[in-house]
Parts: sequence; structure tokens; C-alpha cells
Amino acid sequence: MSLPCTLESLTLGSSFSQSLSGVNLPITLQSLTCGDGFKQSFQGVSLPNTLQSLTFSYSFDQSLEDVCFPSGLLSLTFGKNFNQSFHGVSLPKTLQSLTFGHSFDQSLQGVALPDTLQSLTFDYSFNQSLEGVNLPSSLQSLTFGKCFDQSLEDVNLPGNLQSMSFGRSFSRSLEGVRFPDSLRSLKLGEAFNRPMQGVNLPGLQRLTFGGHFNQSLVEVPWPNLQSLTFGRAFNTSLQDVSLPGDLRSLEFGDEFNHSLQGVTLPCSLQSLIFGKKFNQSLQDVCLPDTLQNLTFGSGFNQALQGVSVPSSLRSVEGSGIKIGR
Repeated sequence: MSLPCTLESLTLGSSFSQSLSGVNLPITLQSLTCGDGFKQSFQGVSLPNTLQSLTFSYSFDQSLEDVCFPSGLLSLTFGKNFNQSFHGVSLPKTLQSLTFGHSFDQSLQGVALPDTLQSLTFDYSFNQSLEGVNLPSSLQSLTFGKCFDQSLEDVNLPGNLQSMSFGRSFSRSLEGVRFPDSLRSLKLGEAFNRPMQGVNLPGLQRLTFGGHFNQSLVEVPWPNLQSLTFGRAFNTSLQDVSLPGDLRSLEFGDEFNHSLQGVTLPCSLQSLIFGKKFNQSLQDVCLPDTLQNLTFGSGFNQALQGVSVPSSLRSVEGSGIKIGR
């Protein structure tokens, strides 16, 4: 079979598992996706330098040591079963995105990650230390899956990193971790429940806690934070907490049920969301003039009469409540 000489995208079906060695792939090909059943080695496969995206699906688990990747490859994605070492693998110098699947759990120490890499994503099984791993300065996004629970204290995080996301199991202290000033978004997983005092996050704009976090935020400085989201278990008073002056979005989980009387809500706040159990009066709570959206959970049953509602408010929503302008 001769493939069209103008072909730009090729997706192999779920049952296809034939060798591509000796196949003349068109020099116009930009995207190649191998289906769930594909198990063949890529050693000896001639991939055109025009190829920008290479995706392996469920079954692929072959060594890449002698694979010649195209010089223009931008994205490399692995499926569920892949769990091969990257030692000795020559990744293209143009690679921007590297995504591992469910089973991958190999050390990256000594692996030469390209200086162009912008996104590195691990899935479920990865739980290897990153100490001594040379993460390129170009890296902007770093994502961990469910099993990762390694200390980051001695990890050299890249100076341009903008986003970090942790999976369900991560529960290590962040004190002493050298987060770069460039970090804008941090998402912590279900198990994380460590104090945030002493954690230095000067450039952070978005912070999301997982389901178990329930620590005091007194004396926690987040000078540039714009979005703060708590998980299910958070039920700690915000009295004496200095909320960031630029905060625009504040969202509580289902357990939070503390009064906001005496809490200084920043004048930049636009969205305030309460969870299932919040049932505190908002009388004497100073809602900022910038507030646009106010959302209550199913447990809220307080009178709204006497509440000072800012003129900026566009919608009030909750169980049995819906007011819009």
C-alpha cells in the first residue's frame, strides 16, 4: 500500500500491530498516532523530519534506545503500558511536550531532556526522586500523577516554571523547596496537609488545595495570589489571616463553616463560593464593592435581610436562592 504523498496525519486503528520498518512514510507527515494494539518496535523505522507529534497508545512498551526521532518533533506521548528506561535515548532537540502514561516509573537521573522542553507530564505510577535530574530551564509546566510522593527540597526547579500540579498521594512538606519566582499556578493533591508557613511562593497567582488540607493560614504570605481554592476538609478560621490584596476568587470546600465576621476580604475580590456546610450569617460581613458572584452551598439557611450587598454583585446562587442582575 502506498500512502498519499501529501498525507499530514496518520492514525493507526486499535487492532493494528504491524511493523513500520521499511514503510515509506510521506515527507509531509506531521502527526502519527499508534492505536491501542500497537506493540511493535520503532527501531529501524524511518520517521520524516516533518513529523511534529508522535503518540503511542495503550499497548506500546518497546525500548527507544536505538530509535531515531525526527529532528522537528515537538510532542511525544506514551500510553498506559510504556515503562522503559530513557537512559541512552536521544530525544530531539526541538521537543516541547513529553507525556508519560499510567505505568511509567523509571528514573530520569542522567537523562538528557531537551533544552526546548516546555511541558513534562507524569501519570499514575511515577514515584521517582527528581534530585539530580537536570530539568531544562525552558520547562514551564510540571505535572505529577497519583503515586508521586518524593521530597522536592533538593530538586533544582527551572527558573521559568509556571505551573506545578501534584496527584493524590503527595504529602511532603514544601518548606525549604526552592520554588522559582516565575511559578504562577500550584495544585496540591488529596493527601497534602502540611503547614504553609515558611513556604516561599512570591509569584504565585493560583493555589488549589486538595481534599485533606486543613491548616491555619495565619502568617502565610502570598503577595500576588489571585485565586485561592480549598478542598473538602478545610474548616479553619480565617480570623487573623491576611488574605492577599489582589485576590479575585475565593472558594471553600464542603466542610468550611466559620464566620467571616471580622475577616478582611480584599477589595479586589470578584467571586466568593461556599461549600455544602457553610451556614453562617453574613450580617456585619464587609463584602467588597468589587464582588460580582456569590455562591452558597445546600446547607445555607440564613436571612439575607440586613446583609450589605455591593452594587457590583451580578449573581447570588445557592439551594433555593438565585438572584441575577
